[in-house]
Amino acid sequence: MRQAQNEVLLWEKRLSEAQLKRREQQSEIRNLQSQLKEIHLDLDRTSRGEDKYLQLITEEHKLIKKERELLRGSEELENIERDTFHQLSMSIRSSREWEKEYTEKAKWWGVSTWLVGGLIGTIGATINFAMRPRKVIEKLETGANKMNEMATVFEENNARIVEFMTDMRTALQLETSQIKNTSSQNDVKKVSDFDELIQTIKNENARLSQEMRELSRLAKLEAALDADPTAVVYVGSDMERLLEQTEKNIESKMKLRTLITVVVIYTAVAVTAPWLYAVFRGD
Repeated sequence: MRQAQNEVLLWEKRLSEAQLKRREQQSEIRNLQSQLKEIHLDLDRTSRGEDKYLQLITEEHKLIKKERELLRGSEELENIERDTFHQLSMSIRSSREWEKEYTEKAKWWGVSTWLVGGLIGTIGATINFAMRPRKVIEKLETGANKMNEMATVFEENNARIVEFMTDMRTALQLETSQIKNTSSQNDVKKVSDFDELIQTIKNENARLSQEMRELSRLAKLEAALDADPTAVVYVGSDMERLLEQTEKNIESKMKLRTLITVVVIYTAVAVTAPWLYAVFRGD
């Protein structure tokens, strides 16, 4: 492109030089023709027998000879100017073709770059959109596994607590028939308090069962997602935070209830231990 422009400038310069030389040549020819006219006038006024007439004829001959040379030079300059103009026209045409081709290439490069950039952006957005549900599903799976482990631990603890309470109730039922009549009212009151403690533990177990049902529902949701991996699931950031908060709340509640259950058990043991000791000592 730059070379074509330089070539155009070069031929423009040569054309200007050729035109200048042609104008100078034409100016000399016009001056020479003026001199010839003056000589013709002098010849008309001069008699042929005079010496001046011969001098004017000689001068006219020289001017005519010089005029012919100038006319031939003028024709050569015109040919040079014509060729230079032709070369300049070809250079301009070539430069325009180069410019047009460059513009077309630049346009196609711009369109290609825009298409490639858009394609890369679309692929990146698609991959990001595809990876986001997977991350959410992985978090849900991890949370579900942790909840299942916690549920298993709590079920084992509840089973142990129920077994312990059953053994305690059996032992208390065996000993109530041997209690003295004088302490029957106090003992019945203690047994009723103990029943209230057992009822409280049952209520806590019911709440834990409700939490287990919720965990089961989440596990079913996870199973449904595993069964249909092509299904599109969109979970926003708000929903993700809500799930994490729910998981933390469930975990804290279960820990609190376990702590309450343990405290209740220890309280029950602390209350019933002196009474059992008194019963066994009375026997």
